[in-house]
Amino acid sequence: MLYFNTNKILGRSNMLNFLSKKFIRNHQNVKDPKVRSSYGLLCSYISIVLNLILFLIKVFIGVVLKSISITADAFNNLSDSASSIINLIAFKFSMKPADKEHPQGHGRYEYIASLIVSFLIIFIGISFIKSSIEKIMSKENTNFSIILFVILIISIFIKIWIGIINLKVSKKINSKSLKATSVDAFYDALTTTILSASLLLSNFIKISLDGYAGVIISLFIIYSGIGLIKETMSSLLGEAPSDEIVKELKEKILSYKNILGLHDLVVHNYGPNKTLASIHVEVPSNLNLIDVHSLIDRIEKDIENTMMIHLVIHIDPIDIHNKESLEIYNTIRSLIKENINEISDIIDFRVVNKNGKNTIFFEIKLKKEFYDKINFDIIDECTKIVLSKYNNFDCKIFKNNTFN
Repeated sequence: MLYFNTNKILGRSNMLNFLSKKFIRNHQNVKDPKVRSSYGLLCSYISIVLNLILFLIKVFIGVVLKSISITADAFNNLSDSASSIINLIAFKFSMKPADKEHPQGHGRYEYIASLIVSFLIIFIGISFIKSSIEKIMSKENTNFSIILFVILIISIFIKIWIGIINLKVSKKINSKSLKATSVDAFYDALTTTILSASLLLSNFIKISLDGYAGVIISLFIIYSGIGLIKETMSSLLGEAPSDEIVKELKEKILSYKNILGLHDLVVHNYGPNKTLASIHVEVPSNLNLIDVHSLIDRIEKDIENTMMIHLVIHIDPIDIHNKESLEIYNTIRSLIKENINEISDIIDFRVVNKNGKNTIFFEIKLKKEFYDKINFDIIDECTKIVLSKYNNFDCKIFKNNTFN
């Protein structure tokens, strides 16, 4: 992927502030789905208009100069307009309310739009590799005009501006489709720079570099499209939440009184504005059930209001007053972590007396790098460690199947 250090530029992007204030009501409240959608539509309209203008300009220049690389770049701008139209439609569809067929809403339309944009980018790249090779084989010279060359340079700055606008808004509203558009715009600026340089150099050395520049541009286009497909497919398949979100969520929950610990965080993303999550929290077993319910209910509502995450909490009661059980837990935890490198921790620990026999229950939590490599052998190894210390107990150990 291509990266630009745009922090300083983004901070000075007053045009976006002006447009958002003028066309978006309550523009600062980006957590409002309607405001978020309005930002997406604004960026889509800007990209459609400017890319169509660039297409017409570059087609004219390409025809006059007989340049396959400039013509390829022009049709790449046309595909960008089509991509922005797809984004526009996606933002409108993603605002549709939930229904019985789609109870979690339609937010994933944005991911689908990003995927379509990515395939369009690759298609354009492949088609112009063929045209560029034909230009190389024909050895046809490219004309040069300083006025048209200057117009090409201006188009580079227009593309950079389109990229900055889309990148800034993609960060503001967490939109993968706008991020895809911004990356494509920056690649377009780079490829136009390459073809402009080749055009200028060809005028001095009297050798046509147009076809070679066209191949390089096409490869850049294909590379960006493949990268965007990988990123979008990750979201569609269901990617793990970011470390920042996990850390913030856990810190908020642990800040409440009587929350002793937590584990088994699972997050489901149904679009930028629809996130569902579940988690297990440990609470003292001697608490009143009504008090625990009130606490959990308050945490769930607070998380939804502050982080826009619909959270469901499962309660794990912990007997913190049973000294024998706590001693057994600390001993087993230390032994397992010391002797088995693959295990990061043990969770959901309890000692249950059933039919006069004490049974130790717990789950093993594996380190991420060993998650898919461990089978039942490790459970057998844990069992041996426990029974070597507590041979008068039964032991039931399970593998935990979550990352967080």
